[in-house]
Amino acid sequence: MLGTLPPWYEIALEELAASVAESASGEHPRILEYLATCSDLEEGEAERDSTPWCSAFVNWCFERCGIIGTGSGWARRWAEWGEPLDAPRPGAVAVWARGRASPDEPVVKGHVAFVVEDQGDRLLVLGGNQSDRVCTKAYPKRGYLADTVEGGGPVRELYELLGYRWPSPADARAGQRSRGP
Repeated sequence: MLGTLPPWYEIALEELAASVAESASGEHPRILEYLATCSDLEEGEAERDSTPWCSAFVNWCFERCGIIGTGSGWARRWAEWGEPLDAPRPGAVAVWARGRASPDEPVVKGHVAFVVEDQGDRLLVLGGNQSDRVCTKAYPKRGYLADTVEGGGPVRELYELLGYRWPSPADARAGQRSRGP
């Protein structure tokens, strides 16, 4: 199947093979490259790999092959990018909303990654900032991720799949123009 995969997905696979992960210093050079693709980070966020970087990883993979991403560090922005897909396929962008289990708390967070395989009620995805690294991991289409951990320890967050996206021809053309001569 090699050679039939989308170029951004092949780039993501190369990053997986390179074992990119957050560093003890908090400044892994590759993750800082990912973060540099986001124009809406707050001051200092692009200088530390502990900044949420799943969206930055997806932006970077697309940028490397000449496709304009969202340019945003917010994962849920991908839900409006490109063109919608009715069903997942390898390399498609999968976007989730995620939030605490409390109905009183608004859901503003999200997650974004590339589809590897549809596993029924879960998706195996390849993404960045999954367990602080580039890796493959199964996420529920709707449900709780068993191993979410934040600074204070385990967290119970509901994940709700918002959909699948694919680059539009306009995204690819715009990316080619912005790369210069």
